[in-house]
Amino acid sequence: MFATFPITSTEGNPFPVEATFRPIAISFRTFLLTSYDKCDLLYVEENAMKTVLLVSILFWVIVLPVIGELTPEDLDKIRLLIQEENKPIKDDIATLKNNVSWMRGKLEGIDKQVTHSTNVTYGLIALIVAAIGVPQIIMAWRSGKDRQQERINPELRQEIEELKQKRIISP
Repeated sequence: MFATFPITSTEGNPFPVEATFRPIAISFRTFLLTSYDKCDLLYVEENAMKTVLLVSILFWVIVLPVIGELTPEDLDKIRLLIQEENKPIKDDIATLKNNVSWMRGKLEGIDKQVTHSTNVTYGLIALIVAAIGVPQIIMAWRSGKDRQQERINPELRQEIEELKQKRIISP
C-alpha cells in the first residue's frame, strides 16, 4: 500500500534505523534533522521562556494594585465621592416627593369635586322625581275624588228630581 524508501544515512540520528519507512516518517525525520539544529531549538526555547516571563511580570504589575489594602483615608475619599454623586439623586428624590405630595393634594381636591358633583346629581334626580311624581300623585288623588263625585252625582241628581216633584225646591 505504502511506498517505502530505504534510508541510506543514519548519522546524527538518535534512532538507528535498519528498515524502510513510509514517506511521512521520512519527511518528519528529515525535517527534524535538517530544519533545526540544536542551537536553533535552544534559541526558540529561550525566546519562548523570555516571552512567558515578560507576560507573567506584566500580569503581576497589573494585578499588584488590586492586591493592596485600602487605607481609612482612601475609604473616606470613596465615601465623599459617593456622597457627592448621590446629592443630585437625593435632590431628585426630594423633588419627586414634593411633586407626589402636590399631586395628592390635587387628587384630594378632585375627589372633593367629584363627591360634590355626585351629591348635586343625586339632589337633581330627587327634584326631577319630585317634580314629576308629586303632580302625578296629585292628579291620581283628584281623579279618585272625581270618580267618587261622579258616583255621588247621579244620586244627587235623582234626589233633586225627587225634590222637584215634591216641590220642596222650586226651580
